[in-house]
Amino acid sequence: MLLTNLVALVLGIGVGLVGTTFHQVTTDGFPLGATMALLVAIIIAASLRNQNTSKTPAFIYGISASAIVFGAGLSLTDDVLVPANLAGNLWAFGLVAITIIVALWPKTKS
Repeated sequence: MLLTNLVALVLGIGVGLVGTTFHQVTTDGFPLGATMALLVAIIIAASLRNQNTSKTPAFIYGISASAIVFGAGLSLTDDVLVPANLAGNLWAFGLVAITIIVALWPKTKS
């Protein structure tokens, strides 16, 4: 269980960093980067939830990813990585919504 939680932590940090890096990519005004980052976040969160009987790894994953995203959105040096625009809000709040929904969702039967 400890190893699973550690893997969930590393995955959350990785998704938070990579998604934050690419979420501003747009195609004709469509937030393609945020959409792709959220799809990756959903796949990993759902996989963690389905692979474990405990909800803890999914919560650890979501909390660590969200902490990275919201930390990157702070304006400590007047330079934010997650600005308050469509893509930034979609990425930040979408990630929190995914975490809550997937972590609280009942485990599917195999």
